[in-house]
This record gives sequence, C-alpha cells and structure tokens, in this order.
Amino acid sequence: MRRLFDSVWHQGSGAWILAWAIVAVLVAPTQADEPEEKLPTGEQILDRFVEASGGVEAYAKIKNRVKIGSTQGLGGVAKIRMYGAPPSETYWELESLTGVDRRGTHDGVSWMKGQSGDVQILEGDMRERDLHDSFFNMPSKWRELYKEAKSEEIVEFHKERCYKVTLTTNMEDTETWYFSVETGLAQSVTRIVTGGMRDFEFILGWEDYRQVDGIKLPFALVRFHGENEAGRIVFESIEHNVNLPADRFIPPPEVLEKLEEADKQKAEDAKTEKSDTPADPPVIKPDEQ
Repeated sequence: MRRLFDSVWHQGSGAWILAWAIVAVLVAPTQADEPEEKLPTGEQILDRFVEASGGVEAYAKIKNRVKIGSTQGLGGVAKIRMYGAPPSETYWELESLTGVDRRGTHDGVSWMKGQSGDVQILEGDMRERDLHDSFFNMPSKWRELYKEAKSEEIVEFHKERCYKVTLTTNMEDTETWYFSVETGLAQSVTRIVTGGMRDFEFILGWEDYRQVDGIKLPFALVRFHGENEAGRIVFESIEHNVNLPADRFIPPPEVLEKLEEADKQKAEDAKTEKSDTPADPPVIKPDEQ
C-alpha cells in the first residue's frame, strides 16, 4: 500500500546543530543557484490530463463505453457490468451470489434497484452528484463540471510525485485531485460526502492505465479508507462504440412506475397548495363604491 509521506528531521545535540550549520553554509551558494520548480496552474494541469489521456479529438470519437469486470474486497467477489453514453447516461449491474443490484442515470433521473426489488429515486444533492459523476468522457469537458481549478502544491502521493489540485464543482462542492507530475494522468480524487448520519471522506484511486481506441483508461478503480485499501474493481475488458440495445439506458418498469407515482404526488401537492392559498380580495373600482 502506498502512502502519502511527510518527513521531519530533528537534531537534538549542540554538536549536531553546529555540524548542520557548517554544511548549510557550504552548500548554500549551490542551492541558491538552483531554480525553484514552477507550479502550473490548475487549468494547465487539467488540460495536460486531457492531452495525456488521449486528447479532445480522441474523446469526441467515443459514443459509448462498456466495462466488464469484478469487485475484490468490497463485501465479496461480484461481477460488474457498466454502460455509459453522453451526456450522463449510465446503467450498472452488480451480480453476486445473492442476486443482482442495478443502478443508472437517464434523462436527468438517478435511480437504484436492490436485489429484493426495492427502488430508490435519488433527489436533491444526491441526484446532482450522481449526474455529475456520470458525466461521459469527463476529462475532455471538465470546464462544464467545475467552476474553479486551483493548483496547491507538489506532494508525494502513493510513492509518486503529484500535483495536488482543488476543484470546485458547479454545486460548490470541493474535490482534491492528484495528477502524476511525470505522466499527467489522474491518480486519485478525495471528496467529503454529506448525507445520512454523518459526513465521510470518499477516496478513489485509478491504476493500470491502458490505451483503448486512442484513450488511456484505468483498468483498476481502488477504494480507500484512509490510507488503507478497502477494495477494488478490476476490469477485464473496456469497449467503445458498441452496438447497444435502443433501451439500454431506459430504467426498469419498477423504476418507471415509481417515477410516475412521484409525478402524480407532486401534481397533487401542487394542487393542494394552490387551493390552500387564500384568494386575493376583490378589487373595488372607484365608480363601484
């Protein structure tokens, strides 16, 4: 497991302090002549990531994506199938020994269906974040998702020198990204997830980049808990521009039924609210007094 290291060196005795001071004087002229490494802007680092992973033109040729793999250490081994298309169309299946979990995004709707058949329609911030994360070919259109990219510093992250960049989403959420100084590719993202009983830190890493149809994609997604690996998804295959069924991203009937029920309830609530609003008093014209 790779870690982020911070090193501090303390010398305790007077002799060591004197020796260190002498060495500092001797090497000072050489160090002063060494130019400091200039930190690129956040925008430059993101644009370099786009180019390093294939470039805008290569991304534009990709119309859909199919990933097939398996989970490791995330509550057991399961088969996972992930489908994606622009702008934020997704469909996932997670198949384990106990059944199949499904989730997806379609036409601005974010939904989940568990093994038992229970359906959840995400609303509010959870829906917006899910649509944000589902944005197809994000690297090439990062400016549509983030309003600010701030370059922070160069750090050693998981044994690799990385640019640390703070990104601010259109929802005002902040994410901390790490990009390899050497390759320009994204290594990890950290986000504070709100909701439920408490906030928690979500850390996702990308490993094993390979070129597929002119684009470099990670074949391993790593979930971290603190500095420890909590599990990973390893992809066996990634394909582009696959001939998918026309209804691939249409939610299952149970989800559509729940969406229809929700729409009816909203209409009823709006009708009730309107009827409860007191009517404006009649306007009396001067000649009617």
